Amino acid sequence: GGSGCVLGSCTATDHDELRLVGGSTDHEGRLEMCRDGHWGTICDDSWDDTDSSVACRQLGFAGGSGAEYYQFGAGSGIILFRNVNCNGNETMLVDCPREE
Repeated sequence: GGSGCVLGSCTATDHDELRLVGGSTDHEGRLEMCRDGHWGTICDDSWDDTDSSVACRQLGFAGGSGAEYYQFGAGSGIILFRNVNCNGNETMLVDCPREE
């Protein structure tokens, strides 16, 4: 899982796993996803509370809401998803319509 990530790397078993970075608690932060052995960011264009709810459920929380733009700092590395548009019924963020 994400606890085994070191220096921005992740393993094949972490594929599509999410993590929150830069928050003051483990319940908040910038959203990142593991893809191809590296953590990447999710662009906040079109991001809304529905997308946040899906991501938060995937992380094991009951629900969630979107944060202010750059509240947790800009991401680094590749942007994995843009214009995420979840309908709210998805189990994982990767199941939501989006641009890659």
